[in-house]
Amino acid sequence: MHRRPWPIVFLSLLQLFTPIGTIFFSSIANRVTFIQQLKIVWAHAPMTDRIIIFIVPIILAWLIYFTKKIGLYLVAATVIYTLTKNLIEWRGFADGYSFLMLLLVSLCNLALVAYLLVPSVREIFFNPSIRWWEREPRYILNTEGAIDLNGQTQPCYLQDVSVSGASFQCLPGLIHQGDDVKLTFKHGKHEISFLAKIMYERNINVDSTKFGLRRIETSRLSGEYLLILSLISDLKKENCPITQADADTKKSFMSWAKRAAKSPQAWFPEKIDPSKFKSAGPKS
Repeated sequence: MHRRPWPIVFLSLLQLFTPIGTIFFSSIANRVTFIQQLKIVWAHAPMTDRIIIFIVPIILAWLIYFTKKIGLYLVAATVIYTLTKNLIEWRGFADGYSFLMLLLVSLCNLALVAYLLVPSVREIFFNPSIRWWEREPRYILNTEGAIDLNGQTQPCYLQDVSVSGASFQCLPGLIHQGDDVKLTFKHGKHEISFLAKIMYERNINVDSTKFGLRRIETSRLSGEYLLILSLISDLKKENCPITQADADTKKSFMSWAKRAAKSPQAWFPEKIDPSKFKSAGPKS
């Protein structure tokens, strides 16, 4: 599976540590120490403000990390609330120093919203199909199977399988994208059979077409679903290879950090080409 983009991870961590920044800037504006400002806020700030300062950032960090669409709306609402509140408070004891602090904090908040509205960032939150890291691992089987369409059965070469689907190759002509089929195959002690919909097809050559299917959901207590879960559990225990293995976390981060230090483009999530996630072909 593809790893979650590091800019999203960085942004969620930044949001998580927002309370520290809020207390720090407030302590500078009020000319007190960080600890003194923390005690003042904790002891005297209204409950609503304490929730906004200490609880909401944790929720937003979670929503950003797991790329939930509602996170964008909550971030925007929080920024609007913060800007309005800071402006009202500044008018009570306006001076040049506090205005500069207000301006700095406001620019930081607006920069956060502007970043989330960048198309490559916004699309990740609004389009689940490009969040490859959320997809179940596809275990490479390279085994024989069969496809049944309306009583007509055709042998196939099953390449990989996951909880939600599989990909295979077979002779062209019988099945096509959009068909509802039944996939049957064996692996070790498992005899698997489930209904699925053909989601895509791609011609390999005149004798072979590659298909991808999505399992048609059944009850999570059905025998079909439990058999799939049992198979996936065994494949995981056997360390069966998957179509897109995760990169080493440390190496992945260091690679991104080096690019981020040199190019602003690294701070924006890369648009993933679905063709990079094709299954391995049949073994010769």
